[in-house]
Amino acid sequence: MYLKSLTVFNFKCLKGKHDFSFSFPDKSKTGLNILIGENNTGKSTLFEAISFLRDGIPSGKNITDLKNNSVPNEQMYVEIILTGDIKSLLTAFSDPKRFEEYIYMEDDSECLKVCRFSDEQTLKVGDKEYKISPKEICIWDPKFKNYANPSGISGAFTRIFEIDFIWADTNPDDIANFGSTKVCGKLLSKVTKNFIESPKWLEFEKIHKQTFQEGPDSLSAKLVDVEEKVQKIVSSQFSDIKIKFDFRLPESDSFFKNTKISIDDGCQTVMEEKGSGLQRAMALALLQVYALDLIKHPDNDKLEKPFFLFIDEPELCLHPKAQFTLLSALKNIAKDKQIFFTTHSPYMFKEISIFDAGLFGFLNDGGKIETSKIDPNIFKPQFKEPTWNQINYYLYKLDSTGFHDEIYSNIEENYGNAETYIYSRTNQKVSYIEKDKTGNPKPAINISLSTYVRHQIHHSDNLFNPRFTERQLHDSIVELLSLI
Repeated sequence: MYLKSLTVFNFKCLKGKHDFSFSFPDKSKTGLNILIGENNTGKSTLFEAISFLRDGIPSGKNITDLKNNSVPNEQMYVEIILTGDIKSLLTAFSDPKRFEEYIYMEDDSECLKVCRFSDEQTLKVGDKEYKISPKEICIWDPKFKNYANPSGISGAFTRIFEIDFIWADTNPDDIANFGSTKVCGKLLSKVTKNFIESPKWLEFEKIHKQTFQEGPDSLSAKLVDVEEKVQKIVSSQFSDIKIKFDFRLPESDSFFKNTKISIDDGCQTVMEEKGSGLQRAMALALLQVYALDLIKHPDNDKLEKPFFLFIDEPELCLHPKAQFTLLSALKNIAKDKQIFFTTHSPYMFKEISIFDAGLFGFLNDGGKIETSKIDPNIFKPQFKEPTWNQINYYLYKLDSTGFHDEIYSNIEENYGNAETYIYSRTNQKVSYIEKDKTGNPKPAINISLSTYVRHQIHHSDNLFNPRFTERQLHDSIVELLSLI
């Protein structure tokens, strides 16, 4: 089962309706979905919306914290469509009878559509009325073409898939911590359920008794004198009592509190003393191991729940070579699972195969967030494998002299004399002064803007002409692209 699509309406900075159709292994070569855009354009907000749909209002928040603050009195909702072998999944992990009337076919696949609304309201489905609140998940009824909220549907829904988030500000220690509520602590706790019944643990219990409680050499025997003195004082001041220090066997999880992860990368130290990049990579690996354990069926190892992983800026603190390695790992996981990540790094797009992924752009247009799906064929056929300049232009809207050179050279290779070809096909003409052999200025001539920019890039020693502006560089790139 995969996350087919998402609709977000008035959620935080995402005002109005925003639709996303995701890539998944059944319909494309990869389950990677990548969100790109400047800071504060809503990429991480999309992750928060998905978290709200599945798990409700976050602890310490209220619904007003999640609504778009420019339309606080309007309804807010988040809707997803799941697709795949849904009936089999429900049979294995949830209650198929509870869902059977809500499964419908779309694109020859079973689908299930659910939604969470911000405001209490009454939905009428057939002759039934459902009162809903943000604490409840609603499910689409394909027969009556409306949302329903049958009893128990929220809990049954959350049992059919797992989801986890690594935020940009996630502290790796929160994942590598061995406390009972942390990822590593939960992993070890599951292992120890069987271990505490093993001969090794029984032997430990015996030794613990001998060390702390029994015999003349035990710690209890060494403290008899202390016990007697305390007992004597308390009896004289309060009442006649007897005391004894009782060294009981600790609970198994108490041994985890001082556990550390040791890493040897040529220098063996604990994880928290390593660089931030390695710590974050370790946290991601630990989370994946935890997830793989979490999605297994308790009685059948061959059955697994879907697991959706959301990573905010996975490239943080990573050297470019490490980013390539991480991308390779994510692509491998995405062969049969969906992964969603935000990024600001061009290194995460260097391989041309990455453009089989779902690409989504986020843009702040004068205070309004615009979202769009980016055409995976955004790079022109002539460019084959994209360069850094092309990636930065098409995905990050960055004009560069390097990209200008690449397009100009492409025209020269394919159409002969680029200067003549461009001049004959453009209306943008500018005055340009060349130097003669003695370094003196020649009479001014008219050339195309693109050739002017190109000459300025390659002949910066010619000071008879003003340097092109950023606007002129942009206009020239747009003009050159139109010609190829």
